[in-house]
Amino acid sequence: MLTKLRHFSTDRPLAGPPVLDWPSVERLFGDRLGGRRPVNGGTLGIGFLAELDGNDVFLKTHLTSDGRQTLCREAAFLQAAYGGSFAVDYREAVDEHFGKRGWLVMPALQPLAITPAPDTIHSMVEMFGRVQWSVTAAPNDDLALLLREAWAGLQRLNDMTLVQKDVAAAVFKRLTLLEDRLSDFPRIVCHGDLGPKNILSWNGAPIAIDWEDALWGIEGYDFLYWLTFMDNQRHCSRSTLGRSPWGIDVELSILVLIVLLKCYLSILTGDHHFHRTSINQRLTDIISL
Repeated sequence: MLTKLRHFSTDRPLAGPPVLDWPSVERLFGDRLGGRRPVNGGTLGIGFLAELDGNDVFLKTHLTSDGRQTLCREAAFLQAAYGGSFAVDYREAVDEHFGKRGWLVMPALQPLAITPAPDTIHSMVEMFGRVQWSVTAAPNDDLALLLREAWAGLQRLNDMTLVQKDVAAAVFKRLTLLEDRLSDFPRIVCHGDLGPKNILSWNGAPIAIDWEDALWGIEGYDFLYWLTFMDNQRHCSRSTLGRSPWGIDVELSILVLIVLLKCYLSILTGDHHFHRTSINQRLTDIISL
């Protein structure tokens, strides 16, 4: 979410598919690469399925001029988390229209056979905590930064009269609680965007992809983030909480923080015009847990 907040708050242009210099990629692999076809999805990146040495692979590149470093770090996160299961490669090609462009190369993963249960996601998040990370999030990409963005988002919602006063007051209380407790939370590496579209399968095991939003979060953050997706709302209840050391009150405050940031991002992108649930109702649903 952080990379999208940064991008859409500054209106930086995308270097989209029309100017993608594919021959520069083919030169990286010669005649070993073939069968290219684009993959739907992605906001600040674009992906392709292809065949490399007869094996199905996934290739991803960035659409912003400053995305190369982020993609390189994403490849390093994948390698650290799953390098024992499959190979992750990062290469750079000189794009005629774009300059130096990074490419992530990894096996083509499969959709999950079944929708994961909360226990499955919690186990995955616990695994992140056991990884000996050879790469870390950017030093200032942390919960404090999310809180600063959240305060800006709350102000924007108020200015646009998209939230009722009682809802805004409840959100204010939750953000204040987190700010007051900030020094109590040890920082750990978190995925930062653990949603249904970012969980695929390799040999039947769930794999978290798209680590471009990795950040210094706190224990339990990724699990709570997963709960905020519409597909997972049926699991979002007090009975599902309490899995972190911080207690339900802090966990509810994290949920409010995440949903507020998602609402703020929807305003920056204009997507809130197309949502069936209003921003006020979305926040109310979380506050009332």
